[in-house]
Amino acid sequence: MKTVFTSTLLMLSLIAFSQQKNTSGKIPSGWTKVYRDNKAGYIDETGMEIIAPIYDSIGDFGEYCSDMAIVTKDALMGLVNTEGYEVARPQYELISKTDKFKDGWIMVKKDGLYGYIDCDGEEIVKPVYSKIEELNNNLTPAN
Repeated sequence: MKTVFTSTLLMLSLIAFSQQKNTSGKIPSGWTKVYRDNKAGYIDETGMEIIAPIYDSIGDFGEYCSDMAIVTKDALMGLVNTEGYEVARPQYELISKTDKFKDGWIMVKKDGLYGYIDCDGEEIVKPVYSKIEELNNNLTPAN
């Protein structure tokens, strides 16, 4: 009985905390970020694991593509959607977007070279260029 009460209390606390925290709109409603072995993931209000805690960090949803967040794993970046699927597996040194790029294109850097992916994680322009000029002729960082 004590275990059931403790579990119920924990679940209610998670639900209350997640609802309170979700007012920013940067994570899906009812979700709570969780950590296991210093890795981040998400559970929903029922306690079901939506995104397994396997990432070093998870960014805000919708920042680059709707319903997607940048994830970092072993110093590489990728994209994960709100269904918990890796749209672009963590393989990029950099994922960057500004309003100056073609709409829906996200600049990536892999093995020191630049290219573009779309919101489906498809490489539109393979990362084979040492630098890419933005549409307004400013150069991208060429670290």
